[in-house]
Amino acid sequence: MFRPKRNTLVKRLWKQRILNYFAEDEASCSLENQEDLEMKSAIHSMLKRLKEPQLERLVQAVETHGADISGCVLVPRGDLRFGRQTSAPHVLCCRLWRWPDIQQPFELKRLNWCQTVNDPLYICCNPFHWSKLYKPGNSSGTLSSQQPWCTLAYWELRSRVGRLFPVHKNAINVFYDLPHGDGLCISALTNTEKIRNNSILQTRQKIGLGVTLSKEEEGVWVYNRLQFPLFVNSPTLDLPNTRPLTVHKVLPGYSIKIFDYEKSKCYQCLEEIKLSDGPFNHHAVRISFAKGWGPKYERQCITSCPSWLEVMFSVNR
Repeated sequence: MFRPKRNTLVKRLWKQRILNYFAEDEASCSLENQEDLEMKSAIHSMLKRLKEPQLERLVQAVETHGADISGCVLVPRGDLRFGRQTSAPHVLCCRLWRWPDIQQPFELKRLNWCQTVNDPLYICCNPFHWSKLYKPGNSSGTLSSQQPWCTLAYWELRSRVGRLFPVHKNAINVFYDLPHGDGLCISALTNTEKIRNNSILQTRQKIGLGVTLSKEEEGVWVYNRLQFPLFVNSPTLDLPNTRPLTVHKVLPGYSIKIFDYEKSKCYQCLEEIKLSDGPFNHHAVRISFAKGWGPKYERQCITSCPSWLEVMFSVNR
């Protein structure tokens, strides 16, 4: 049995889990079927292993939907059994509090602020230390410590807003406005009073928690923390000489590798080409907040999108 405070924390977790299921699919999610009851029993067993501070940490993460990046919630590695099924504990937590359709560990990617990547005994079950892995339909460089690994430019339609933002840390948050945000704050670059374009104003408000860009060994990843899709194109997400570049829709909570250093190195030998929406750059990625562009959308060019980010990578030529 849980003690009174623990019992209250557990009830708060289950309340968030019910809200998550309704948000995902109110019509089709049954909260009292046999599998649900078995899963509930398994998660109760896992929660009993948590010390009270870890339980509070999990509640904080779930109730704020990741707005406050809380610490790791550690449980011993090893699958949990419910009925005839087994599931890794972090997969089960992500399934309960974020994505009901998650089934396997390979569908998830650990985010850069999780500290358990090399822990042989424990795994983190904070569902906001994980993202869904996006895999495009189509099929590490060495940098000087003195130079930024990328530079960010924030654009609204055809106008760049604010200064260029060099990035030196391995991870950077880009957000509209957060009380304790660390990174590129878009609201600090903009002046709402001078903007009369409703599309720009409305899209700014959708940025919210924004995105996290992280440089890792195999390339650069972006994690979508918005409540709306991101739209991304990148030369290393397409085959050589693809024109125009494919625009990928990245749903909330997903990660996608937006830049591959090895592919980029191979592409450097290709002739510079022109695209319909501007000069081609083998070392730049474009990310539009909430609004898509290209042949499938009303907006044909990135410069028609009300709010977008250009990420320019520093690579050895």
